[in-house]
Formats: sequence, C-alpha cells, structure tokens
Amino acid sequence: MNPFRGWWNNFLFNRHYGFLKEQAGYRLLTLWAEETPGEVKEWRVGGRIYRDEVLRMELLAENAQAWEKILAEPSAARLALTCKKCHCAHVFISNRPLGRFSDKNQGAWSSEWFRLIRPGLASSASSRTLNCPRCLKREKASLRFL
Repeated sequence: MNPFRGWWNNFLFNRHYGFLKEQAGYRLLTLWAEETPGEVKEWRVGGRIYRDEVLRMELLAENAQAWEKILAEPSAARLALTCKKCHCAHVFISNRPLGRFSDKNQGAWSSEWFRLIRPGLASSASSRTLNCPRCLKREKASLRFL
C-alpha cells in the first residue's frame, strides 16, 4: 500500500469539500435539490439560439445534516454558491452537471434566487448572481464546482 496515495486522496477530498465542512461547523451550509425539470426559455445572441433552464429548487437540509448528506454521496453535489456578505454556502444536488456548460446549445441555468450564464455570453458581473435566501442580499456569488 502506498501511503502517498492515501494522503493525496485525502488532500483532493479536503480541497473540494473541506470548505463545506468548515461552513457546516459555522452553521452556514444549506443543501438544495432540483425538484422537477423546470421550464426552458430560448433566446438569441449573435445569430445563435441558447436555452435558459429555469429550475425549481427545494431545501433538503441545513448545517450538520447537510454535511452528512454530502458525505453520504459526494458525487451528487454539483455546485456551491457562496454569498459574499453572510458567507453562507448553498450547495446544489442535481442529476445533470449544473454550471458545466459542455453542450454548445446550453446558455443559462436559473432559479428564483440564482442565475448562472455561460461565460462569454454576458458580462462577468451578471454571469453568476445570487439572491441569498439567508441574508436577502443580491450580488455576484463565489462559485465552486464540486
């Protein structure tokens, strides 16, 4: 057994999820899941048609319970948006890769309180806005892909 491999795996896990564990300790972690597929709007930019998927999100757990659910299935967590005012981390679970705009036709993901626009389609200030459900502040969020 190679001890370096175990250390490396722990390092990678802590690099992705250590921040969320810390936020759970500060009681600043929420876990959200996509309820049902939402409506799809289409819009045109530069002669190309992009899709805007409007998602309906449901609160699954908060703080320590949210951390336990993330530990149970870490691959289900797709995205974390952190409010820059209250530092609350909002983690999203979905069957599809939220925010990983690999499909050329994909344009934006949005819900009633966050919006992610494919980079290059809009200014960087409007590409990832968050209406934080905790402190009700609307601003650009810190974004982490998990």
